Amino acid sequence: QAQHGQGHFLFAMQRDQTMGRAHKIHAGPAWLEVGALASFLQDAPGGGTDFAAGPLARVRLLKHDGWIPQVSVGGYGKIGAETLEQASAFAALTERFEVQAGPVESVAFHAGVRETWRDADDSFRGFFGVEVQLPARLYLIGEIATESSIDQDLPWAAGFQWRAGGINISTSVIEPGDGGDVGFFFGIGTQF
Repeated sequence: QAQHGQGHFLFAMQRDQTMGRAHKIHAGPAWLEVGALASFLQDAPGGGTDFAAGPLARVRLLKHDGWIPQVSVGGYGKIGAETLEQASAFAALTERFEVQAGPVESVAFHAGVRETWRDADDSFRGFFGVEVQLPARLYLIGEIATESSIDQDLPWAAGFQWRAGGINISTSVIEPGDGGDVGFFFGIGTQF
């Protein structure tokens, strides 16, 4: 039975003396997510605040069942300030294993590919991530991506997420791969 849900996610990221904020709102049954993204970049190159927004969609093609991973495809795009405009398409696989060993309750792996179009710069990346579930709904999370043609460093992220039921709080360090400083990420999501 499909469950309808809506969510809002706000994140902030600080790096290279610039603060970025984004909002995501989405709704749909368990197999479909549709919504919108909005991004703000304070102290953008040239000063001031840049803004861009656009649609997002994700479709679950296969549901996780035993050894069959969840398979999803989707995309999103943002139109507005040139510093934030982009379009992306992705495909991802997710497989979760119940472990129940010591403090580890489960381990999930995800892998996929993402193509991003940004002005004249296109980037194609593969990515791989892991999520370790601990007691009290605390998760250790990490992801690494392949370097694309526009990257100067290997992109990666690592952090924590607390899924408190009705609210999710995330924090991590992130290396986007563009040659800038490593950044700090904080996010909070709700369901309504």
